[in-house]
Amino acid sequence: MSIGGSSVDPDTVKPLEEYTGRDRYIDWIEDYLGVVLSEVQKQMVYTIMDNQRTVVISGNGIGKTYTLACFSLAYLFLNYPTAVLATSGTYQKLRRTYCRPVNNLHQNANVPLPGRYLSSNPPRIRVDGEPEVFWEAASSSDPGELEGVHSDYTLAIVEEADKSSVGEGIFESFSSLLTDSNDKLVAVGNPPRDELNVIYDKMQSERWAVFQPSSFDS
Repeated sequence: MSIGGSSVDPDTVKPLEEYTGRDRYIDWIEDYLGVVLSEVQKQMVYTIMDNQRTVVISGNGIGKTYTLACFSLAYLFLNYPTAVLATSGTYQKLRRTYCRPVNNLHQNANVPLPGRYLSSNPPRIRVDGEPEVFWEAASSSDPGELEGVHSDYTLAIVEEADKSSVGEGIFESFSSLLTDSNDKLVAVGNPPRDELNVIYDKMQSERWAVFQPSSFDS
């Protein structure tokens, strides 16, 4: 992965409606955020695009959380109306490893992005005049608070899904947001240590696609 500066002339970047096809998210991330994803990170994006439910399993090294931060913004601004929700087994780590990159990418994009990042509790991105376009990161302590969001496009992310604090209730709440193939649910974690881990069941389920790159891809 390489990160570009502000060398892109905003006047030369394609308008949003011209980002189409299989590479549209990857192209937008490169043009608007100045981030060039590695091949394994691109494959992660393709897997999420092609499936309604995806488990991303790997150790540290491939940049899976940073890739999700990039994809979250691409999904938010290339679809309409859109809701992006994220939670994690460790809320403070979510704010540090996922929310902080989202904020930095949003604020320092090559092309100015709509909305304001609010360092509130929970952190949010709100776009003035567009109440149905938002990003939010919430604690997993009350799964019921994750319900009730219905949009034409919904991306729901469970970071550190292998942690013991992530129970089936979180997945049930997020699954209630899925209505069609436009909606995506992504669970991210390290390889589960035993079969009692909730993410282990997802890896065995036919309803879930599993993206598990080799450690050599790190």
